[in-house]
Amino acid sequence: MPVARLTTIGADAQLVQMCLRGEGPAWEELVKRHTRRVYKPLLPVTGVPSEAEDLTPGGFLRSIGTLASTKRYEVSPTWLPRGTRNLLVATTGARGETD
Repeated sequence: MPVARLTTIGADAQLVQMCLRGEGPAWEELVKRHTRRVYKPLLPVTGVPSEAEDLTPGGFLRSIGTLASTKRYEVSPTWLPRGTRNLLVATTGARGETD
């Protein structure tokens, strides 16, 4: 894995731990760094940019909540996409939509 990628993952892990301690600036930094990674998979499913934007914070919350509930504080390249996918499943399931 490239060093730059490891550095980013290391920084994200620190930010996640800070979020779990309730440090707001860490949340803001994670959102700033990764909004696109969460928003991008939401848009095709919702089909409406404003709805995808509304769901984006939930993708972060779901991802961080999963790390906290499993007590797995390691951040991998898939932690946000996995949390966003889980949010989509919960959201579309709540609407009664199926594939």
